[in-house]
Amino acid sequence: MVYTALARDPRPLYSIGRQMFWIGMRLSGVRWQVKGLNHLAPGRNYVIVSNHQSYLDPAALMNAIPRDMRFMVKKELWKLPMINLGMYLAEFVFVNRESGRKARQAMDLAVRRLREGASFLVFAEGSRTRTGRLQPFKKGPFLMAMESGIPILPVTVSGSYDVWPPSTWKIHPGIIDVILHPPVDVIGVGKREVTGLMSTVQQVIASSLPEKNQPLPEVEKIPD
Repeated sequence: MVYTALARDPRPLYSIGRQMFWIGMRLSGVRWQVKGLNHLAPGRNYVIVSNHQSYLDPAALMNAIPRDMRFMVKKELWKLPMINLGMYLAEFVFVNRESGRKARQAMDLAVRRLREGASFLVFAEGSRTRTGRLQPFKKGPFLMAMESGIPILPVTVSGSYDVWPPSTWKIHPGIIDVILHPPVDVIGVGKREVTGLMSTVQQVIASSLPEKNQPLPEVEKIPD
């Protein structure tokens, strides 16, 4: 942390964090396998949009994807001593969802860092699923991509819900699959088209999930 603060170079923090996650997951009997690394272009940054099945997802994704990825995290994590400092030095962006103005400020900061060459990992559902099924997506990561002009890299995480269900603190040994899909270009996509962009990316992510993790079908409203 001292080196990062003085040199303004977060790479050592990411390296150490990745190693700690690797050791913790191995000791817990958790393995991961990744497909689609060919979709990562050398030197290209992305808005990496993923589903969120469990607390293990950040660890699995950091080990599976060879990129130093900034995270959008909820402001409550700022209350964790030392961890908050590490996140700040790693250039994570803290989001206050209770204030539209502060949420907008966080979005602007993320867009600026994207334009400077950083990649961001964002869980499109906003929080981890409580049922195992894919939940509706939030607009935030898609607006980030559109405003910065940085392509979206859809990523599917599968298996982590069974490894660490939300109903327990016990981690079960198992395998987490991380699937990278072809990037989605956002150049020329207007804000009126954000809903269609969200739907497209959600369908891509859902395409690699088993049936039990598929989103529930929308119930068609019958007019009175």
